[in-house]
Amino acid sequence: MSIRDKTKAFIKNFVIYGLGNIANKIITVVLIPVTTRYLLVMEVGLLALLEMLELFLTTILMMGVGNAVWRYLGRDTEENDRTIIFSAYIGRLAINILIVAVLIIFSDLITRFLNIPPEYLNLVILIIVNSLLVAASNFVLSLWRYFDHSLQFSIYSTARFFLIVSFSLYFVIVLDLRVLGIVYAKLIVNGLGFLYSILYVFIKYRSTISPSVYLKLQRYGFYFILLALVTPILNTANRLFINHFLTLDEVAIFSIAFKFGMLINILLVTPMQLAWLPMMYKLGTDTKSTRYYRDFAYYYTIIASLVFILIAIFREQLLLALTTADYLTGAKYIPMVAAAYLINGYRHFFMSGSAIKDKTSFLGYASIMTIIINLLLNNWLIGSFGIWGAVVTTLLSYIVLSVTILMASQTIIKVNWGWPKISGVMLCMVIFILIHEYIISSNFLPNWTLKSIIFIGYILALRLTGLISQKEIRGLIELMDKIMSRLAIKNSN
Repeated sequence: MSIRDKTKAFIKNFVIYGLGNIANKIITVVLIPVTTRYLLVMEVGLLALLEMLELFLTTILMMGVGNAVWRYLGRDTEENDRTIIFSAYIGRLAINILIVAVLIIFSDLITRFLNIPPEYLNLVILIIVNSLLVAASNFVLSLWRYFDHSLQFSIYSTARFFLIVSFSLYFVIVLDLRVLGIVYAKLIVNGLGFLYSILYVFIKYRSTISPSVYLKLQRYGFYFILLALVTPILNTANRLFINHFLTLDEVAIFSIAFKFGMLINILLVTPMQLAWLPMMYKLGTDTKSTRYYRDFAYYYTIIASLVFILIAIFREQLLLALTTADYLTGAKYIPMVAAAYLINGYRHFFMSGSAIKDKTSFLGYASIMTIIINLLLNNWLIGSFGIWGAVVTTLLSYIVLSVTILMASQTIIKVNWGWPKISGVMLCMVIFILIHEYIISSNFLPNWTLKSIIFIGYILALRLTGLISQKEIRGLIELMDKIMSRLAIKNSN
């Protein structure tokens, strides 16, 4: 299977958007050495709950309008596109301000619901405000993704990353503001992003505000709200149940392990999503386009398996390098969390038929069902088995979500996903993980040497079994050279 031009465009955007996304999403991972050394274990647990609240509120405030804007742009005149963009931004901002005002009024209730000590009420209010700032600034990022302004996306995200990390280090280490310092850092940087988004939209897209256009966008995007809520709930609801059944210390240990398992999401799944979704609407659903779907899913499988193997076999080394011994007990949870995110990556491909054919209600129904299953399983399994219950629930929930979306989309558009090759890669990956778990206790070779041999052996196995052909390897190398050359030219300009 050669790499077609559309596939090359997808991987190009995947790499460039990936750089920006990594810079944005990896903030929590980069700050792990700081939070685990300068904060109490209980405070790390508190920070995990605040991150949960921020992720949930940001998703709600995004309202699924980004997907709706992508759906309707490019159908008419340039003036019509400006009306769509301006109406979407202003309409969402106005509604979000009202929502945030109501949330602040009930912030004491939210604090008690999350089982956060009342002395941290001010942090909850600041996180609510920060969610408004993030949602507004992310609107511009969604436009850049649609118009293929990948370099601007990466520059903006990288700048935000360095600013948040720098302010966090200063506030936590120098000023000893502890959790409040990290929240302040986010507020300052996202506040600047909020101001930039207002200026950018007003200068570039100022037009007539059309309530009918906004309502049309919101009707289409409503089910995407439910789909977008799945990830925050599946990722963070477990923290709420752990805090209820256990303690903030267990929340801290689990959340740190969860972040390492999420590396496959940060390094791969979200960059892939950023590159894929705008392209999905442009490709359409004819027979030729469905071959691209198969290509993209297969290349995702190859890269995801490599990232998964690295995370799974080097998990203890990662934890010890970035945290303290207090968090090492969480290493055993990392592979299953990473597996959940690997499976989750496929749903972005599987949803193509439903989204392009405007059958987004299927996505909403699948999301509601998965959320209900997740909450019920969290309540049952965490109450019975502790943290292991949270890990198993995460994996099962993402399996249910991905399979449900696949089954629904296949009834709308039949896609040959190339399951024999995908299954072959997955089987090879599982075999090498089992080999690692079986022989890792032996001491005849140093740990690093043994783990490196297993990883190299996995790559060779993919090549020898024909799961990766020579043509695909040459194509990927050629593609990476072109991407790096393009970046170098743009940076020199």
